[in-house]
Amino acid sequence: MKTSNHKFIFYTIEGSKIKSIFTYDIMLGTTLYYVFKALFSIEILSLIGCIVGTEAVKRLRNYKFT
Repeated sequence: MKTSNHKFIFYTIEGSKIKSIFTYDIMLGTTLYYVFKALFSIEILSLIGCIVGTEAVKRLRNYKFT
């Protein structure tokens, strides 16, 4: 009889991670989208600005200033 080693992986997500995802991705992304939409009036530039701006804020938040 063949035995198999099945592993069960359990992931936990902290509430602070959910809050930061909600804050940065949804609220900041929406705000940046409408700001860029008002500035450029071009849909594709608004989308690109929203994505780039959100990622920049996330990376700057994790960046350690020395």
